[in-house]
Amino acid sequence: MLHPIKPTDFFENGKPVDMLALQPDVANVEDTIMPYIYLNNTMLLAKYFDKRENMKKQPGAYFHIGYPPMYFGYNLLEMAFPRFTGFYTVHGPSPLKKETYRFFWEKEEELLDGVCSHPFRHKDDVSQYVLREYQKLSGDFVPRNTHKFCKYFNLKPENPELVKTITKQTAKCICINDSNFEIPYEHVKRELNDAFSKLFPQKSQFEK
Repeated sequence: MLHPIKPTDFFENGKPVDMLALQPDVANVEDTIMPYIYLNNTMLLAKYFDKRENMKKQPGAYFHIGYPPMYFGYNLLEMAFPRFTGFYTVHGPSPLKKETYRFFWEKEEELLDGVCSHPFRHKDDVSQYVLREYQKLSGDFVPRNTHKFCKYFNLKPENPELVKTITKQTAKCICINDSNFEIPYEHVKRELNDAFSKLFPQKSQFEK
């Protein structure tokens, strides 16, 4: 977190604050696990929701005026397809409700027990995002442009935009993702440590 946050950044009137964006799952030969997990999530959600019925039922959840234009456009394009093709994975804090966990553990106990038995990601798994998308498809959320709250970065050999976001505090929250390709680790580590040290010169109580 780069700025102080408040409960309403995550929940309003007991409902999660989130963004519903559709995005096709794609075959990625460089990643032999996650495309399967994304598809498994979509297959599971399709058991409980019909895409076109859901879009008609809650158009404001799909076409909230504050969404980023790209994802607003994705949702428009997805109207051409009768079935769910996948969901955009909103990286950052996930506002989840206990009742969502209870529902899935009651309905999909065998599947979730299998997921929990895997020490590492497995191509037969679903991820925590299936809970998040279920809340949105249920209409149990407050639509908002989550990109304004949390910016997402994949680490690269050089990270000027990330460093600027940290030092200038241009977002409340950032999500830094490790890369699927080789980067100069020591250089990137030093780059980020320098940026964070400028913003937070005093160690927290957990570091002392």
